[in-house]
Amino acid sequence: MEADLNAALQATVQLGSTLPDEPGDRARQHMGFPLSYLTYDLRRLREYLQAAVDATTSERSNAPIPSSSPPRPDRLPTDESAPGATAPAGPARTPVNSTTEPSPGETTDEPPQPATPAAPPSPAAPSEPADPPAATTPDLPMEPEPPVEPSALPHDPSYRLAPAQDPTNGFVIGEVRAGTHLIAEITRTAVGGYKGHLLDVSVPPYSTSPSASPQEAAHKAAILNSAVTGRPYGPEPTAAQDTGTHTRADILRAEMRTLATSHWVTVNRAVQETWPEGCAQPRLLEELNEQLDLVSTAVDRDPTANEMHDQLHDAAWIANDWLDRIENLPDTEWVRQNMGYALAAVVYDVNRLTHRLDLTAAAVTAERAAAEGCRTGGTSATGEGQPHPGKHPVTAHNG
Repeated sequence: MEADLNAALQATVQLGSTLPDEPGDRARQHMGFPLSYLTYDLRRLREYLQAAVDATTSERSNAPIPSSSPPRPDRLPTDESAPGATAPAGPARTPVNSTTEPSPGETTDEPPQPATPAAPPSPAAPSEPADPPAATTPDLPMEPEPPVEPSALPHDPSYRLAPAQDPTNGFVIGEVRAGTHLIAEITRTAVGGYKGHLLDVSVPPYSTSPSASPQEAAHKAAILNSAVTGRPYGPEPTAAQDTGTHTRADILRAEMRTLATSHWVTVNRAVQETWPEGCAQPRLLEELNEQLDLVSTAVDRDPTANEMHDQLHDAAWIANDWLDRIENLPDTEWVRQNMGYALAAVVYDVNRLTHRLDLTAAAVTAERAAAEGCRTGGTSATGEGQPHPGKHPVTAHNG
């Protein structure tokens, strides 16, 4: 079993190493969490297996005494000459063992000697096998590790990952700052992953999902902070542009589908982790799932720009509403730690895509106004002939 777990863990790590280094890369954003979560579970399962092996080894080092002692008396003449060892079987075996030692006299003189058989825990040498498992414990990421190197977050250089100011806490290895503002700390988990924890006193103390590296945990912490505080993080969204094979509408709808399907998986996985026996807020889960399903059908249904905007807006609103309602639950802290990041990531990505959609719509309006001005012979586009914003469709058939 251990070999299978190690092989699965190695394959997961190798697959994770193929992801782009850029934390903001779409492939890493969509695959980073599932791979980190699988790594987390495999390491935890391996730890449970090791604990079971240790417990079994410890039990066997104590239990073998009664099971191994019965055959021993038969072999005492050849294997053991110690009088103490022959004592327990002495009365029944005196004729046989009389040639080795004057055990009859010693047995009678030493009735307490029956306690000596219990002493054969001298094969407590078997307890030495218990030492090797102890040697495996330090392999777990429990020992202090060097603080992180100061670096800017690739997704937004105005955010920085720096060593922790308080090195006395062995699990806190770094902190995340937006400019000079401290927004989160990075901790090391008991199974080798990393998590970000918000420190802004103006918001609830949310935590990120487990990550494979401090840099990825810092990226998630910045996303979480941006979602709940509104502080910008990441490059400014830009308008979509037509390509040789796809219109800007095709591109936006494909991005909507990718966003919705990936977050549907992440949210539902977080729900299963938080409530293994069934979601405690089924109505909110159903509403968010239905909205994400609607957003994911953008490619098939060809919605207009206004419809796309409304669908995205509603998805962000439902996720935000769920975040607010978490604070009213009796097990708020547990739910916040497990559901907070999954919901905040929906808000963050949906808001950015909504902004990109609005910029694209504005660009289409400006281009049409300029084209209309050229047709009428005007030298400046005043905007009087622009189509109504609600009617300009960012559709697959409008360039």
